[in-house]
Amino acid sequence: MEELDINIIKILLLAYLMFTLSSCVGTAAEIHVQPGGSIQAAVNSAKSDDTIIVEPGTYTGNIDISRDYANNLNNLVLMASSSNPGDTIIVADNTAGPTVKGVISIKYKTHVTVKGFTITGARNDIAGVYLSQGKQCTVENNIFLNDGLGVKLTSFTDSVVRNNNFNRTSTFGTGTGIDIEQSGNTMVSGNSISNQNNGIHIVGSNSKGSTISGNSISQNTNSGILMESAKGVTLSGNTLNANKNDGIYLSFSAENNLTNNNVLMLNSAVNGTNTNGINLYNSKSNTISNNTASSADHGIFFNTCENNVVQNNKVSSNLYGIAMRYSHKNKIINNNADGNKEGIYLTWEDSGNTISGNNVNLCDVGIHLTNYCGKNNLVDNNIANSNTFYGIYVETNNNVISNNHATGNSRGIYLLGSGCYDNTLSNNIVDFSTGNGIRLANTSNHNKLVSNSVISNSGDGIYLVNSNNSYIDSNTARGNNIGIHVESSNKNILSSNVAPYNNMGIRLYSADNNSLSNNTVSYNALDGIDLNSAVSNNITDNHIIWNEKGIFLCPKSINNLIYNNYFNNTENTDAKNTRCTWYIGKTKGKNIVGGSYIGGNFWAHINGDGFSQTAHDSEGEGIADAVYDKEVNVIDRLPLVSVVLPVADFRASTTQGYAPLYVQLTDLSQNAISKSWDFGDGTNSTEQNPMHTYSKAGNYTVNFIVNDKNNTISKATTITVLDYNNNPTNVQSISSSSDSDGSGSSSFSSSSESAGVGSSNELHSNVVSKEISQAFITSGKSVKFDFPQNATSVVYVSFDSKKNTGKTTTIVEMLKEKSILASGLPSEAVYKHLNIWVGNSGFATPKDLENAVLCFKVEKFWIQDNKIDQSSITLNRYCDKEWNPLPTSKSGEDDKYLYFTAQTPGFSPFVITGKMTANPNTTVTPANDKNKSTDTTGMPGFEIISGITILLAVFLYKRK
Repeated sequence: MEELDINIIKILLLAYLMFTLSSCVGTAAEIHVQPGGSIQAAVNSAKSDDTIIVEPGTYTGNIDISRDYANNLNNLVLMASSSNPGDTIIVADNTAGPTVKGVISIKYKTHVTVKGFTITGARNDIAGVYLSQGKQCTVENNIFLNDGLGVKLTSFTDSVVRNNNFNRTSTFGTGTGIDIEQSGNTMVSGNSISNQNNGIHIVGSNSKGSTISGNSISQNTNSGILMESAKGVTLSGNTLNANKNDGIYLSFSAENNLTNNNVLMLNSAVNGTNTNGINLYNSKSNTISNNTASSADHGIFFNTCENNVVQNNKVSSNLYGIAMRYSHKNKIINNNADGNKEGIYLTWEDSGNTISGNNVNLCDVGIHLTNYCGKNNLVDNNIANSNTFYGIYVETNNNVISNNHATGNSRGIYLLGSGCYDNTLSNNIVDFSTGNGIRLANTSNHNKLVSNSVISNSGDGIYLVNSNNSYIDSNTARGNNIGIHVESSNKNILSSNVAPYNNMGIRLYSADNNSLSNNTVSYNALDGIDLNSAVSNNITDNHIIWNEKGIFLCPKSINNLIYNNYFNNTENTDAKNTRCTWYIGKTKGKNIVGGSYIGGNFWAHINGDGFSQTAHDSEGEGIADAVYDKEVNVIDRLPLVSVVLPVADFRASTTQGYAPLYVQLTDLSQNAISKSWDFGDGTNSTEQNPMHTYSKAGNYTVNFIVNDKNNTISKATTITVLDYNNNPTNVQSISSSSDSDGSGSSSFSSSSESAGVGSSNELHSNVVSKEISQAFITSGKSVKFDFPQNATSVVYVSFDSKKNTGKTTTIVEMLKEKSILASGLPSEAVYKHLNIWVGNSGFATPKDLENAVLCFKVEKFWIQDNKIDQSSITLNRYCDKEWNPLPTSKSGEDDKYLYFTAQTPGFSPFVITGKMTANPNTTVTPANDKNKSTDTTGMPGFEIISGITILLAVFLYKRK
């Protein structure tokens, strides 16, 4: 009986061993093909998972790995045994009919690999390897020599073509290395492709997800990479060298990503053709970033394109670095376009494009918007440095040129031609030009130059010639030949400019009917303002000071009106004719030195003894008693004199406190005849130093108004009055920021004040402690109220404000029991009851603030003693007659507290709660590692093996 048992055990073990071997080892086979043998015969005899190994030799004939759907031939490997593809050659049979698509054809298959061969001689309509309607195949480490098509994929997905060599030694410039047609997720990497017509050709929107990376593509007669109607393809890290027409060409293609490619062309100066490094035609929403493109006619070129992003590329040694035509809403950002003939070039109706953050250096022209260019382009925040002719050159209209730095160019920014109008130049820095800084020429009319800085240019800072009706405002022109030069240009407005340390400050030459007002012209070596053959200009409200000569008028500069200017120069005037007017009739209004009448000019001298500095004004109107005629050809019948303006100033004894708040106001004014106070609560006073009482909480603006006979001056500050309870019983803490005029940053705190009703009308007997914080609230900005005194559980309150409220108070009350304003309580365990109020009643609502966050803390001992699940701790807000749990998350901890933040739509009574754990003694077991697989069904026949093992164990148990 024992012998029988042993035999049974042996049978079971043998069955187990046989099943294991049959399940785990499989039935895959190696099929070897010797020279003179047939690769096709090996394929015909193969099954799925087989490997066909071809020994070195030359094999002629086409190979079909397609079969049909019923007879699968998947997971097949066709490989050369040699590591040198040149040893194992497959020569195409070009006598095959038109149905033959490839020297090796793979159709309807999955996981087929072809590697290690030289595949050669395929005619123009045949591919070396042809893949159709399958997936997940690999073609690698092959040589494709003189094939019409190297590798062609059509409707074939998720495949790999890598480390192959595609070349031609005959019929140069024909065929395509790799042709991808409607084949998504194709990975093409590490290939070398040369002497074809197109290196890589991708067509169809179904090629989405394909990646073309790390390939070397050179000397192809059309394009290195050609994409037609392609979508969602990535071209990355490819090297494209000396392809004849285009390095990379996208036609009708969208949402592709071109990054880190290196494109080197041979431009027309070398081979007489029109070449493009990266060329887009009728393509949109593509991203072109971190590429280099050089030695082309166009480094990067857009033709009829929109919404593309060109970012962080380097384009150099091209005729045009980045160029476009008929293209709209593209973004050219942070590129380096150095050493091109033209760095960035827009022509033919380009509109709505953004040119921002680029470096354009050492070109003939840095950035050029031609006269054929469209409108509404933004040229912003670029650096144009050391360009031979122009830093930025504009010949079109309605564009914005702003925040650029043009330095060391021949001309910094140049606007030219009748089509150049309604442009805005603002906040540009133009310096160290060898010619003019900013120049408008040849009927460049109706342009705006605002807040530019033109500094240390060898020519003129701003120069207008034959340009009319422009607006030159708030510019700084320093250290130039002429700060602002207007020549043969009429009806321009020059306002609020600063022109110091030039040879001349502002010059009008043959320029009529211009207006110069509110400019400051100072420290110029020759003339502050120079009028040469300039007629009928208005010169008013200017400060012309510390120049060699204040104003020069040649004999032909007539009919100019010069009044209400401040002259203080070595020589104030050099007038060569008597036909200009130096005053207007006495007119009520504040003049340039603060007097109450406008008439003539203020005539000072740098020694302090000028006419207006010493003249009498018996009527006290700011007009001298005598006529000013101290200079040749100048008569000013209403010269101005110095006036003493009143000064409005005061001190408040306090700017915040609890109602009733007593504020002593002390007058510190000067030169005032009359004074009045507006306390901001509807009451007024004319006392010099009034004491005022604020009985109700709120923010009040005190306005102190002083007058003399000619002027009214005022000063204001804010008084903040808080609600206060006069029955101190508990501790209250106050933190704030204030100074004597309500705008400083000093702080104060106190811990001796008692809790009271505050603005919440809470019973004082229910208030354990209170803390108050103040901050200034400005619309559109974030504000944070900190509570550093630890009087309550609240750490801070923050939100984004939608309105201006000025200094605002936030009060936190910690309560003994729930607020009298609330009813009921949440069902969870309660940690603390709180009231939180922000500002005056009605302010803290969603229409006034958003993104409100409340940070609070919970003592660890409460969590431990009450066996609270810390993940359940929640801040609840009382609103609409019920408690609403708020989104709450843990933000940190220290030795004593856990800290949490909660998002709240407003402020009212709150309660902090937590849930007790269901079983405090329960130990939580960590979850299994997600990366550790427990699924054993992947092993063939696992259930049977397990069954046999169990039977064996049962038998042995019974045997015992």
